[in-house]
Order: sequence, then C-alpha cells, then structure tokens
Amino acid sequence: DCVRIVLDPGSDVYELRALGLVEARGEIVAIIEDHGVPEPEYLAELVRAHEQHPQHAVAGAVINGSTSRLIDRVNFLLVHARNLPPRDTLPGPGWIPTPTNISYKRVAVPTEVPARGWIETVHNVMLLHANQVAFDDRIVVRHFQSTGRLGTFKNHFHAGKSMGGLGRTA
Repeated sequence: DCVRIVLDPGSDVYELRALGLVEARGEIVAIIEDHGVPEPEYLAELVRAHEQHPQHAVAGAVINGSTSRLIDRVNFLLVHARNLPPRDTLPGPGWIPTPTNISYKRVAVPTEVPARGWIETVHNVMLLHANQVAFDDRIVVRHFQSTGRLGTFKNHFHAGKSMGGLGRTA
C-alpha cells in the first residue's frame, strides 16, 4: 500500500521526476538518481533532518561508489565535489541542489506537473535563494557511475547541452 508505480512511457528523466514529485503522497518527498544507492540509515536520517531543519528542502551528501578507475573518480569530483561530507553548511556560490540527493517537505511540492526541467532549473534555485534549503551530510547517497572515457565525455556533453537548454528556457 505504500508503493505506487506511475508509468509515463516515452518521458525523459526531467518529465519523470516532475511527475513523480506531484504523484508522491508523503509529507516528505525525496529524489535520488537511478544510479544512486542510499546508505542503510538514509530514511531515518531523512526524517530526522526534516524534523531538525525548518527549511522546505534538505540536500544530502553524495559519496563516490565508482572508485576503481581514475576517469570515474574525476567524473565524480567534477559533479559532486561540493556534496561530499563532512559539510555543515551550504556549499558556496554557484552550487545548486541536485536531484542526486534532495528531499522536500510537502509545502515545497507542486500540486500540478511542472514544466520539463523546472525542478532542476527553477524550483531548486528559488528555494536556495529564499534560504529554504538546508544541507545535512548525514543523509548519504552513494553514486555509482562508470561509463569509460568516451562515455564520460559524452555524458557531460549531453548533460551540459540539455541543462543549458532547459536553463535558457527557464
């Protein structure tokens, strides 16, 4: 009864995140990536963090699960260096909470499906600028991504291209 499967064939990751956020029914709604694995204490720490922090969103720490190859370590640091624990404050200027490890109180969850990319390019930025984001490094997701040299460069190219386009539209 606690699990719902929401299907939307043909949708991309941005559309699926938006749909999932709106369809979720909990008082706290969390998002992680498909290649992120929460640590065993993730749920308990998530609940504790939302009880402790009054902000509408809580970003958590991300640690590298793909450490055997240099390209994977570099790739991780390019994207998540400022999400590494220990950290007791928000990362500095230019940092935006990512869907790799973020959760929202119900008040910050939209009631209608937002535009594609709105969560990543508008919502999280607005929450951050309104001082409604806390960072709690005890909520930990281990990030596994190993695509080789060519795959890593392709991923960064396509991610930059899609986020650039979404950001421009937003």
